[in-house]
Amino acid sequence: MTKKDDFIVEFLNGDGKKHHTSVDKFLQHWSGTVLFGEATEKTSNEHFCVIKNILFNLLRYKFIIAILFILILGIQTAFSQNQVPVFIVYLCTLSFGILVSIAILYKEQINGQFMEQFCHIGKVVNCNEVLHSKGSSIADVGLGELSLLYFAVLFCFSLTRWNDFYGISIICCVIAVVFTLYSIIYQIFILQKGCMLCMLVNLAVWGNAITLYVLRNYFDIVFSFYSFFAFATIGCICLILGIQLRTIQNKEKERISIKKHFSGLFNPEIFQKLLTLNPQIKEMAGLGITLHSQNTGDSGVMIVTNPNCKNCARIHRHVKEIASKIPVSLVLLTFPNDKQGEEVAQIIITAYYTDGWNKAMQLLGEWYETKHIKEADNYSITIKVQDLWMKQQVYCREQKINQTPSVIVNKHYIPEIYPLSDLRYALT
Repeated sequence: MTKKDDFIVEFLNGDGKKHHTSVDKFLQHWSGTVLFGEATEKTSNEHFCVIKNILFNLLRYKFIIAILFILILGIQTAFSQNQVPVFIVYLCTLSFGILVSIAILYKEQINGQFMEQFCHIGKVVNCNEVLHSKGSSIADVGLGELSLLYFAVLFCFSLTRWNDFYGISIICCVIAVVFTLYSIIYQIFILQKGCMLCMLVNLAVWGNAITLYVLRNYFDIVFSFYSFFAFATIGCICLILGIQLRTIQNKEKERISIKKHFSGLFNPEIFQKLLTLNPQIKEMAGLGITLHSQNTGDSGVMIVTNPNCKNCARIHRHVKEIASKIPVSLVLLTFPNDKQGEEVAQIIITAYYTDGWNKAMQLLGEWYETKHIKEADNYSITIKVQDLWMKQQVYCREQKINQTPSVIVNKHYIPEIYPLSDLRYALT
């Protein structure tokens, strides 16, 4: 939790994303302990931590930073062309409109609590209610998307066709002013709710109209095929980018929704029921022929892996993580006539006998990453090691285990819906 007052709670989730919610809503969903931390004069602030925090914020706000740089670059381009000051002001009003539109989009689609103190004042001003009402969208396109399309297209068009942008910009501005009048009438007389962000959009449009009126002394109203073509092209490009961003956002929402729906499958009882529906082997490998972690527990997991298997390399870090939480038994299966794989497997078994589970996992991870084990010469392969490796191969043939990686719990292959990284939640 990063901030709290009498009405709003601000906190970071596990992904580092900031969320705002009301105190009442927070207390309804959170019954645990809340720990507050505050920096003091004695709090150390290492140079590395400062750099890390800067990088974190740069990555967190990368989209906004990119937009700001584009707007600044556009305005700087106008300066370099020795444009009149009013034209610069005109671009600034469009830039302001773009930023407000992004804020509306963020509030509409990502964080409904964004700028809540500004957007929710008493019973009259409620941005969320206005933005999600039927009258605030056209053909399922919300105010944020419409206004962003308007301001972004005019901004790019004015920069690229500054010699004949004026006529088309006047037409667009007149249409936008009509929409602002509709917005005010809709909020006051129909919905009877106000939206501060909508008013900022209106101010941007009106500022846009005023600057265009002043620019009448500097630019002529002319229309040409090239100006219409440029306007249509820029509009199509912005529209395609908007559709692509909406698709990405919808996929992210779908991913989060699916994750929430499937979270119930990690209930241990449900996991055991689904486990019985999957194929099974005749018997689990005994501890005498496997490499096993030092943890003890009732729910053991057997993982069959191969030193020369790419998929096994991808899940290896998860094997180490899960082994720290629940008992894990490891079987090293190699391809027929794979001499290199046999040698690596036997080195891992030797390291297990000599230095324990953690060292064996470290060397196996090193092999997966670099295809080389620096300490290989420190481990002599004995008859005992070869015998254990052979027992593992015989066991896999008898149980008809021929695919790696294979994760087996209580004689059953785990359902594919359970990733190894989250398996510990279903077994604990």
